[in-house]
Amino acid sequence: MLLDILTMRKPDPALLAAALERIDNFISELLATYPIDPQKLFLMGFSQGSMISMSFLLTRP
Repeated sequence: MLLDILTMRKPDPALLAAALERIDNFISELLATYPIDPQKLFLMGFSQGSMISMSFLLTRP
């Protein structure tokens, strides 16, 4: 089934902000718990995950 592009909506700003906050907290916890070099930490995703990764990068450089 193909999705009709006209039925797609913009993300809910509150839900997007909450998701980005969860990712930020997760990364902070990882860095605090494990000996990870922050310069070698990569956030990636596929499809919607890539869009969330890009949003995270653009809002939290």
